[in-house]
Amino acid sequence: IGPAEFWSIASDARTLAALRLSFGAAFIAALVNAVFGLLLAWVLVRSAGVVIHPVDPIGGSASVAIKVFYAGIVLCVMLLATELAMWFAGRRGDSSLRRGSE
Repeated sequence: IGPAEFWSIASDARTLAALRLSFGAAFIAALVNAVFGLLLAWVLVRSAGVVIHPVDPIGGSASVAIKVFYAGIVLCVMLLATELAMWFAGRRGDSSLRRGSE
């Protein structure tokens, strides 16, 4: 491809429309990201105590049942995350991901 042919392709109406669409969508996405990023930062700063120490209310409780309940929820979430990771990897039921099956 020579410089003249490159310039004719680059200045074509379809190419310019595609570039306008791409950069316009990227600009809108950046604006949305900035708004929600600032909103998330504000929420995290306003609730810093809960974010830094999320299990303090549970750990400070005298009830053993609440601690066991919380541990069960954590284990269920970990199992779900593992199953989803194996499903996304396309290895559902593959024993090579389990420990000791080398």
